[in-house]
Amino acid sequence: MAVRISGSLFSSLLFQLKGSSGDAEGFLLGGVRSHSVADITDSQAHSVREEKNTCIQSFVCLDEKYSFYDNCGVPDMKKVVQLLGRKQEELVGWLSFRRSSTHRVSFREKTIHGKLMDKFEHISANDFLLALVTEQPLQQTLALSTEYSFYHTTGRSPKVMSCEVVTLLPSSLLPYQPSPLTSLPQTVSSYSKVLEEHKPSFLARNGCVSATGSVDRLYEAALSQLSVCEGLVCALV
Repeated sequence: MAVRISGSLFSSLLFQLKGSSGDAEGFLLGGVRSHSVADITDSQAHSVREEKNTCIQSFVCLDEKYSFYDNCGVPDMKKVVQLLGRKQEELVGWLSFRRSSTHRVSFREKTIHGKLMDKFEHISANDFLLALVTEQPLQQTLALSTEYSFYHTTGRSPKVMSCEVVTLLPSSLLPYQPSPLTSLPQTVSSYSKVLEEHKPSFLARNGCVSATGSVDRLYEAALSQLSVCEGLVCALV
């Protein structure tokens, strides 16, 4: 069993989550598709296997925590009905977005997931998804690392599912492949000093970009440090 989502829809989901004021949650809409695949090999003339995929076709984002459940993780079905309306029939799971957090399913998320499955008994436990998206700043850089995983429940513990972003298939052409993220080495003390000095100005504690205009001041400070280093080098020469 696997999860399938289009690249445009997935990018829209990430864009809306990253634009939220903090942690966010929501619902995943779509359907479960199953089909039979016939395999023919040299050792076996014919074999048929069934493949089942959960296709995500839409989503509903909620820009706050505890928007459809109480402190114990019990869903308020009146709020759920109000948020989804007729789209309840298309519900295939829910999502949780956390900033500055490790990529691990929390006990609260396990509880909410189990309570939701109890409320939507017509959905199989293997077909009901939990999408976990986490974001945290990378050390010594201004970049943000985003991780995502899809889970379904088998027994008491969530199990990771494979995910296929349909329009992001690997390319055989090297120029179209993204280059790896590179950064200055940690031994560059001037860069680290300037970065740590100005980092609180445009990155909030929750990891949100609060003031992109501060990048100009960082640039000016970096040029100032570069000028000092240039003077030292010229003095040595």
